[in-house]
Amino acid sequence: MDIKGTRKAIDCRKMPNSTCSVRIAGTEDEVLMVGAQHAVSAHGEKDTPELRAMIRKAMEDETRVSQPSSPGAPGATSRARA
Repeated sequence: MDIKGTRKAIDCRKMPNSTCSVRIAGTEDEVLMVGAQHAVSAHGEKDTPELRAMIRKAMEDETRVSQPSSPGAPGATSRARA
């Protein structure tokens, strides 16, 4: 699996008739697999080729990936120990 490629994301809030706030990101294959599993388990959809096509069409390139900051990194905060 190539994890260096463009990350994809899907936001459940953008799907028709959804009141869900889940956002899924990863490789295209990961987003498709997890998105289909989520649609089935959380929303009662059937895992069909049409569902997967709708998920694939709704995918967007993920433009910003947050990285956890490490101690001492610019912008990192330190906490005093009691």
